[in-house]
Amino acid sequence: MNTRVDWDRLASAFSSAAAASEEPNLDLAREFARGRLREGREVGEWIAGYLKRPLRFLDVGSGNGGVAFGVGNIATHEVHALDIIPNSAFREFSRRLGASLVTQTVGSGHAIPFRGDTFDVVLCLETLEHIEDPPSLGREIMRVLKPGGMCMVMTPARVRYLFRPDPHFGIKGLLLLPDALQKFVVTRVLRRTNDYDVVHTFWSLRGIAKLFPGGRNVEPLFNKPLPPGTVWYTFRRWLWDRVLVFK
Repeated sequence: MNTRVDWDRLASAFSSAAAASEEPNLDLAREFARGRLREGREVGEWIAGYLKRPLRFLDVGSGNGGVAFGVGNIATHEVHALDIIPNSAFREFSRRLGASLVTQTVGSGHAIPFRGDTFDVVLCLETLEHIEDPPSLGREIMRVLKPGGMCMVMTPARVRYLFRPDPHFGIKGLLLLPDALQKFVVTRVLRRTNDYDVVHTFWSLRGIAKLFPGGRNVEPLFNKPLPPGTVWYTFRRWLWDRVLVFK
């Protein structure tokens, strides 16, 4: 599949632009930016192969924009990035690159500023667990999806981390605790941060599915396929890596 910009050039320009907006620890900022860009490329290429048609994407909670730009560099995709906070890296990146691969929109996922039935694919990656009102977000995503469209959700499966370090702060056993107590432990007991923004880590596929009214099908995805008939396959509804919601 042809790309719009050479991937190495894209990665260099984006990581530099992202690091310029995150002055402390430039090396860490560059590596994080490259990782998000790689993720966007992988997601965009996988979905292009899965749906096999030109697609219009919305990336909800786009953050530094890495995923959106990775998807947007695939020639058959049109990509819009939505976040509640303007991202200065977008403008700087487009200037350094001399090309615009993504359209940035500032707005809330609880009132997505697009008409209904607008997008073929909505991405909600590493966002859902941070949302105060996830049913509102789910309703809005389903509204802007076209009939036959698809939302890809990436949010940690809580069961995976019950006896392991949690995916945000690396605290072993944190997700065994109720949500409110997690925040108390992180902010008051261990003092890892003053701004613990994880609202809820989901237990089951059913808990995610009910957030998306009118979804005709919900499927878990795994980074490594689970062999049919194994114990792990039996528990696949609690052990996802990503989730697909189809309208």
